[in-house]
This record gives sequence, C-alpha cells and structure tokens, in this order.
Amino acid sequence: MCARRVLLVIAAAALAQEPQRPELRIEPTEAALREALARVAAAGGGRITFQVSNASIEIQDRIYFYGHNLVLDGEDRNITFKYTGPDRCDQTEGQDPFIEIHGNRNVIGNFTLDGFPDGIHILSGYDNLVENVRFPKVCEDAITNSGRGFEAFRTVIRNCYFENAEDKAIMINNGGSVTVEECEFLDCQQPVRAGGRSGRYAVRKCVFKGRSTGPRFSGGEEGMFVDFEDNLIQEARYGIRLYGYVNAVLRRNRFYPRPSDGYGVYIYEKARVRLEANVVQGAAKGGVVVQDEAQVDLGGGRVVICGDSEPSQGGNVLRGNQPADLINLTDVTVAARFNYWDHQTPTDVLAHDVTGPAEVEPLGREEGALAAGAPQLLSWVRSLKRRAATTGFCSARGLSYQPSLRSGGGRTFPAGWPPARAPRAADQEPIRTAP
Repeated sequence: MCARRVLLVIAAAALAQEPQRPELRIEPTEAALREALARVAAAGGGRITFQVSNASIEIQDRIYFYGHNLVLDGEDRNITFKYTGPDRCDQTEGQDPFIEIHGNRNVIGNFTLDGFPDGIHILSGYDNLVENVRFPKVCEDAITNSGRGFEAFRTVIRNCYFENAEDKAIMINNGGSVTVEECEFLDCQQPVRAGGRSGRYAVRKCVFKGRSTGPRFSGGEEGMFVDFEDNLIQEARYGIRLYGYVNAVLRRNRFYPRPSDGYGVYIYEKARVRLEANVVQGAAKGGVVVQDEAQVDLGGGRVVICGDSEPSQGGNVLRGNQPADLINLTDVTVAARFNYWDHQTPTDVLAHDVTGPAEVEPLGREEGALAAGAPQLLSWVRSLKRRAATTGFCSARGLSYQPSLRSGGGRTFPAGWPPARAPRAADQEPIRTAP
C-alpha cells in the first residue's frame, strides 16, 4: 500500500475515533441539567440548551463541572435558574454557588441567576467565558475567578448585569488572568474586587453606577497588572482604589465620584499607576489622591510600570474637584504635564488645583487643544500596541481578547462551538473527581 493511502487510512481512523460532542436540548429541570452536564463532561464537550422559553428552573444544590468545551446556553429565551436550597442570600462565606467550573474553554451565558448565594465560580482552567448573565440581586458574590488554591487564566466576563450587591459582584482571588468588559454594575458596593499576590486583569467599557465604593485592586507582591480603560464610574465613594504593589494603566475613563464625600482616583501604599486621557470631575475629597510610597505619572513622568518607563502622554481632564484636583501626600514630585485643569497657567494650577509637589504644564481650557498643545500625544496611540507586547508579568498575552460568540445581532452561541482542535498541554491536566 502506498504511503499516501496509509496516511489517509490513519487519518480516517482518527476521525472515526474522535468522540462526537453532543447537542442536548433538555427539559427545564435540575435533574435533566445534571445528567446533561455529566454527558458533556464524559464526551469532552458539548452544547446544552432548553426545550422551552420563559422558564424558571429550580436548583437545590451546587453543581460541579470538571471538563472542557461545555456550552451552556440560555439562548436569550428568558431562562432563569432559581436557587431553592438551604443557604441564605447574605454575606456568609462558603455557601452554594450555581456552578463551579474546573476546565478549559467552557462557555456559559444568556440566562438569569436568582438567589444563588455565591453565583458562578471559575476556579481553574483556561479560556472560560461568562457572557450575558444577569444577577438582579447579588448575594455574597456573583462571579468568582480562582480561589481555594486554584487559578483560572484568560477568563472573560462579558456583557453581564449586576445589581444590589452588599459586598462584591466580581471577586478575583489568588491570581490568574481575567478580562471584564461591557458589563453594568448598579448599586454594587464592591463591583470588582481583586486581590492576591499576582494576576493580570483588564476592565474595559464597563458602567459603574449608584451606591458603591468603586472597583478595588490590591496585593501584587509577586506582580499584578491592571489595565483599566474606557469605563464610566458615577456616584461611587472611590472612583477606583489601587494599592499594595499593584501596577496599573488607566486610560480614557470617566470618574464622577459621589459629590458629598467622594474621591476620584485613590492610589496608595506602593502602587504604581500611569493615567492618560481620563476625566476626573466633581470629587469632594480630591480628584487624584496619592500617598504613602505610591508612584503616579499623570503626564511626562518616568514611573516604571511592568518594566516600561515610557511617560504618560497626559490628556487628563482634572476639574471641579475639592479641595484640589491633585493631592500629593508623598515627598516625591508627581509629573502631571499636558493636562486640563480648572486654571490655565502653571502658577495658578500649582496655587489652586494642586496640593503637594507636582510638575505641571497645562494645555489650556478646551480639550480640543490637546493635539495642538502637545503634538507628542500623537505617538501615544502608536505606542499602545508596543506596550501590550511588554514581556514579564504584565504581558497582555495573559489576557483573552476574543471576539463575542454571538452570531449576528442575537446572543446565541453558534452550534459547534467551541471548535474541535488538537489538545494543548494544558488540556492534559487530570480532571479531579467532584467532592
């Protein structure tokens, strides 16, 4: 037999042996869901949808899923999972989540969770996606990434809605990497809370409104990078808090903190932060507040962020903040060139808009003067891709920027997703038996 025919026979045999991933359309019951999840785990993947619309499915106990390539899709058919178990919707730790996931490339979305004490846990694995899940009342946490000694990498949380959280909506424990994008948070005390000794986190195009203490990032003794961009934060006590050893870049965000007692951007301990093209306005206790050993670059500085000392290009709008737009409580001069202030000359800005040592070079009153007043800003956009390729713990390669899985204008996951492909080394990790 010729070599070509031998290869064709081998390829055909391999295809015949590849397990078929089931497409399961199930009844709206907990028993049917658990059976379907077991079949998907055994088959190495599969898609689960429901036979009905406008259904409430009662779940009495937490679900464990140990496997890869699951798609659990409510298809925007008004499917609600309702918790009816013994645990309470309060701040008690360790209560029932809806589902705890260990594995790679799992996708869950397009439904509502009602009354689950601990929401969704992505505890370990790679490339998991939570999309278009609504939490009308967050109990202890809504979504948790990593924890209990596990790490989950390249998790994406997209287009989800969170409301009425007495504490955390999204909790990121113990490192890993997460992208949170296009989500909305209403009256969530800690909408995004990240801690641990390391991690890579991106928060983009999100809306934070109402009663809140704002997003909060801390820890980072072994390296933590936060990319926080294109977000709107309104009415929070803190627009954002960054402390510990966190390294962060804040770009094109709009901070409008609580007018009675709000801070715009609060940076302290040993955090290092670069700010570009943000709006910070209307704070009662300081627009940008820097203290302890924190290092901040608001424009033209050389603060090292993940090994990169490229200066901030400024372009921040710092106006209407009391008692000052910039409060520097450190002994180090903060570079704050090429920004917009309440006043227009360096003398007036330093006298009225800044507390503490700072270097300023105002651009003027109109934001349209940005390019004319500082031509070097044009290099900023070109530099962003170069920065994203920075090596080390801040590498953007640790974050997933995959496109939406929605087809057309709808929100359903396409049949056959995730696509079959050769397994990676990470796929060969043993799947533990559920406790």
